[in-house]
Amino acid sequence: MAPSNSTHSSKMQLSTAFITYTFTKDDISGPVKDSSGRTIYTLFTDKGMLSPKATMISRAGEEEESNRVAEIHWGGLTKSKRIIINGNEIEKFLKEKRTGLFTPSEWWFSDEDGNEYYWKDLECFTASHRRVATYTRQKRRFLSSNKTLATLSVDPNYSTPAGLDFILVAALMTEMRRKNAEKA
Repeated sequence: MAPSNSTHSSKMQLSTAFITYTFTKDDISGPVKDSSGRTIYTLFTDKGMLSPKATMISRAGEEEESNRVAEIHWGGLTKSKRIIINGNEIEKFLKEKRTGLFTPSEWWFSDEDGNEYYWKDLECFTASHRRVATYTRQKRRFLSSNKTLATLSVDPNYSTPAGLDFILVAALMTEMRRKNAEKA
């Protein structure tokens, strides 16, 4: 029996009910706020002469205290990246998988419970191909100081602090890869 329109429309509503987090200053520094304007994360990036050196990610606490949840040491031409999430150093956080000669790479990662995810273009999926997040890039307007802020929209089922920590770190790393590829 075919599903009724009300069932179909409620499924459509569920797919659009992602929680959106906005990078209010820059995509690798400043506060990251939820839709109510509450700061969820603070990103601090130590910028080098040509590229960032490290990004520290802290989760805002209940009483304006913050807790460091991740560090991304970007490295340079001769140094490798170093990733620390929730106190654990992760040697190879993002692993590239190509699905075809002319298709974009998939960047796979695992959370601390061993669940696997991948970023492909601007979307994040579970290993079973369920979309759990989308990233909207920051855009500067031509001949203007105005910009469209970067956002990360996440399925509420994956917006738990631990899950969101890993999705956020992977989003930042894949965005940095895109920026570096555009410069090349």
